[in-house]
Amino acid sequence: MARTPDIINASKFGLFIDPTTPALLTDRLELNVNFKQDLRDITTADSLGFEESAEGLRSTEISGSVDVDMASANNLDDLMAAFLAKTLLLGEVKTANADDPEWAFSCYLFQLSITTGVEDTVKANFTLKVDGAITYTPPAV
Repeated sequence: MARTPDIINASKFGLFIDPTTPALLTDRLELNVNFKQDLRDITTADSLGFEESAEGLRSTEISGSVDVDMASANNLDDLMAAFLAKTLLLGEVKTANADDPEWAFSCYLFQLSITTGVEDTVKANFTLKVDGAITYTPPAV
């Protein structure tokens, strides 16, 4: 299958925990993948008063929210089970198209909140902390 042309519709992405199962979270999913690299201070007297830095530790966090669908097999129950288990999870962020970009990682679910409003949809907000390196597969050309 050819990659999705040009701009990928964000609603096509899903979060998969245990990539062999259907998408865990797709119901109005909003995702934020945050890549971070800390810097180390290497300033010396020879820096003439200017701060100098070098690369440091890298980390990735994935946060998002999803509408809670109580009838769905893959939603709040799976999030709660992952949170309570305190185990390392395998995850992927990808579309159904194998030629689109995807990110694969091991992670911990370390934050989970449920938000409600009057006459509004219940949402689950979550944050995943990636453990170790993240694998990025660029889109097929």
